[in-house]
Amino acid sequence: MTGLRRFVLLTIVGALLALGVAGWLARSATAQELGFIVGAPRATVGDEMSVDLEAGDMAATGLGAWTIDITYDPDLLDATFCEGGSLSVCNLDFADGTVRLAGASTEAFPPEGTLGLANMLFECLAPGEAELTIVPQILVDQTLGDPQPIDATVESGSFTCEEEEVTLAPTPTVAVLAPTGTGGQPETRDVVRWLIAAFAGVGLACIVSFGVLRLRAGRS
Repeated sequence: MTGLRRFVLLTIVGALLALGVAGWLARSATAQELGFIVGAPRATVGDEMSVDLEAGDMAATGLGAWTIDITYDPDLLDATFCEGGSLSVCNLDFADGTVRLAGASTEAFPPEGTLGLANMLFECLAPGEAELTIVPQILVDQTLGDPQPIDATVESGSFTCEEEEVTLAPTPTVAVLAPTGTGGQPETRDVVRWLIAAFAGVGLACIVSFGVLRLRAGRS
């Protein structure tokens, strides 16, 4: 009896261990990470920023099919380009402020491998912190006949849009030179010369008149 109980107990423990290992393997098989690789932390308003979307930490079952939305603030950004990997498509006009990516793959990836899902370009429209948010809609693995959902870890991204710096040209300085010398201003010199000429003319007229009067007085 003791031997039978021991056998039953060992059988139950072994079954529980097997179930635990199987569950751990199943969770490991569906482990996945989705994240952005942003070209640079900052961009100038009017310029475009390159952003890659990748799936990482691939397990043996890999990523089989996906539908992923990338949302952003349309007041800060405009999605101008999107190119998906093999067997995937991008829809830039899916919704205002949303790019939709959908695709499928049967390629085998080694554990901890990565899969590039899309390359996108976003144009900065206004200054501010541009947030890019990953919203998975469908993520399943490559299990034949029964694809299993993938509970992915999502790492969204961001970059900063900045105003373009405007460099102002230096204001030219006009130098006004004062006249040199001791002769005073040109206008003043002209007035003085005119007065001297006027007084000289009056004096000469007086002398001539005085001479004429004396001449007449002598004759009389």
